[in-house]
Amino acid sequence: MNRAVRIALEIVVVALALWQVHDVGRAMYYRLGVNFDLEWMEGATLITGLRASQGLPFYTAPQPDYIPFIYPPLYAWILGALAHVLPLGYGLGRGVSVVCTALATLALGLAARREGARWPMAFGVGALFLGCYEEAGTFYDLVRIDALALMLTGAALAVGRVESRAGAIGSGLLLALAFTAKHNMAMLGLPILLWRWRTLGLRDALVFLAASAGPALAFTIGMQVYTKGLFLTYLLEVPSKHGMVALRALPNLTKGGRVEGAQAELWRALPYVTTVGVATAWMWARTRGGAYWAGVMGVALVMVSLMRGHQGGFINVLIPMFWLLPLLPVLAERAIARDGSGWRAWVPHVFTALVAAQLWEGRGELKRFLPTHQDAQRAAALVDQLRELPGPILMPHGPWYPVLAGKDPSFSLICLWDIDKEGGPLKRESRVIDRAIANGRWATIVTPNDELGHGLLEHYERAASIQGKTFNTRTGWGVSFRAIWHPKPEAKTGDAPGRAAGE
Repeated sequence: MNRAVRIALEIVVVALALWQVHDVGRAMYYRLGVNFDLEWMEGATLITGLRASQGLPFYTAPQPDYIPFIYPPLYAWILGALAHVLPLGYGLGRGVSVVCTALATLALGLAARREGARWPMAFGVGALFLGCYEEAGTFYDLVRIDALALMLTGAALAVGRVESRAGAIGSGLLLALAFTAKHNMAMLGLPILLWRWRTLGLRDALVFLAASAGPALAFTIGMQVYTKGLFLTYLLEVPSKHGMVALRALPNLTKGGRVEGAQAELWRALPYVTTVGVATAWMWARTRGGAYWAGVMGVALVMVSLMRGHQGGFINVLIPMFWLLPLLPVLAERAIARDGSGWRAWVPHVFTALVAAQLWEGRGELKRFLPTHQDAQRAAALVDQLRELPGPILMPHGPWYPVLAGKDPSFSLICLWDIDKEGGPLKRESRVIDRAIANGRWATIVTPNDELGHGLLEHYERAASIQGKTFNTRTGWGVSFRAIWHPKPEAKTGDAPGRAAGE
């Protein structure tokens, strides 16, 4: 009877997990080759890949044609390397992210197996992570650094649980690599270090510390020297001047009685497993494996809450917790079931049913995130229209579109926003954009509206509108291009890029 119930429940979990994998996989496949921005920073990320393929530096003083991101370079380096054998574009960037998401899911399943989950349960745990695709803003497959950073971090966390010298070295090296993709992930080295020190001794902890901090420190010093100090200026100093939105970082009650904040967003993504996992934490957190994951989840929760509260922090920053939370039923099951005798023999069935219920609850309608055939036609028409417009063209909300039209790229607006903060280390340098606009550096500027600022209305006039209906990005900040601008007759023109950048 017991065995029959177990098999029946595991079949249900596998069936629902396959359903989830199918839905998310189908959405990713459908979006893979779409030749326009699904999220407005995709094109800006492709610009970094283009620079990598051309051997151009990433971390430079702001220029009219390029302003660096506040992220490490690993994703761009990968795009640049692959661009030598494959066409650089949305398909390549999203393909990298899809592969990284698949490997991150595999790492999660292996971590669940390490904590005693049977294969059907481990498969269900991985599907729970994929089921958070919508709650993560569908960033799993975008031309962004998130999937790569998660894959390396998830692998580091899974290997960090291995109680051997190889586990310490492997976890440390993977975490160092994660640091070169998204530097915030370095915070997760602290719980790994403390757990290995407490569980396996000081020598093992020092091995992990050397394997993680050593390469990361060498990489940072090398980048600092190569960029003449600009590497950490962009990664640390620039973000330090951004504001915080406490209502996104901390739980709070809205006027309508709805609880908001990062923690509420995480709970709503996986309410069943989160509730049961937190309620039983006093039991599973005292086990050997539970202590490890409790420390990791505690630090990760602080990390994603701060990132969510950071000015501009979108829901994609919650992805590391979406990877961790599905482990909760596995940890709770192992702690409660113990020897599996008596009533405890039914505990695994309860948690298997819990995962099945969460998979059923997590079914989503992804249609609104899928671009339509009309969107593709309108995007192609936009690129065709750009080809006919005089260049150079500035499209700060979509800098890859001029490249598709055979024009030179320009800076990304999000990168300008990052440095254009009072008291920021590059605030003065950001004025190069104001001077370039005043000098009529671009023959054409294309924007969604007239709110660009930086002297646009003073030095440019709206000449036309984008022909036909426009399309919108499918996630993140919505962008739909409408306005075409040309320099006013009295504006100075013809300034060389070098002069504008060097003033």
